[in-house]
Amino acid sequence: MHKVDALFSAFFDNTFAMVSRDVRMTLAKSLLDSGRYASIDDIAGKCGYANATSFRICYKNWFGEYPALTRAKAVKQLFVFD
Repeated sequence: MHKVDALFSAFFDNTFAMVSRDVRMTLAKSLLDSGRYASIDDIAGKCGYANATSFRICYKNWFGEYPALTRAKAVKQLFVFD
């Protein structure tokens, strides 16, 4: 392990890759929940993914559901009037 990686891991108690993925996935969920973006591909790009398929797989592994389902739940909430 490189010194920078070791320092990062010691400070954040995690690897740079995991912290980076956490930030990207948190952003993705926030964007999906907002309902502001037209496509999953747009959101993938805004989160730094060049390949939307890779984004979908990563998102599914991280949250346990595909981004389209997260978006559908968010949109449904926008139209629920209690």
